[in-house]
Amino acid sequence: MNSVIAIYDRQFQSRVSAMSFLVKNGWEITEEHLSEIREINGALSLALIDPQGNVLVSSGESDTDYTRPRFNMLRLDFYESGFSEPFSIDEGDTVARFYGMQL
Repeated sequence: MNSVIAIYDRQFQSRVSAMSFLVKNGWEITEEHLSEIREINGALSLALIDPQGNVLVSSGESDTDYTRPRFNMLRLDFYESGFSEPFSIDEGDTVARFYGMQL
């Protein structure tokens, strides 16, 4: 794996972990809260999705359909740590990297 991607992966997994910690300790996720986190972390969009891929709360512009099978590893496949495997999707002139953590 490219070492630059590995550095970004560790950085963004840490950010996802921090958000997960807040939620697990009673922090209510609203669109406003996600917007603040998205801006602080430099992410294009953030979403809280259920195991079927339905978006519960989101922030940022995204027309991603998380119910599609290619997002199964984001929604369903987690390591013992609770993280999903980061992965990229190339959509023409844009490459999006996805990170997930089980709540």
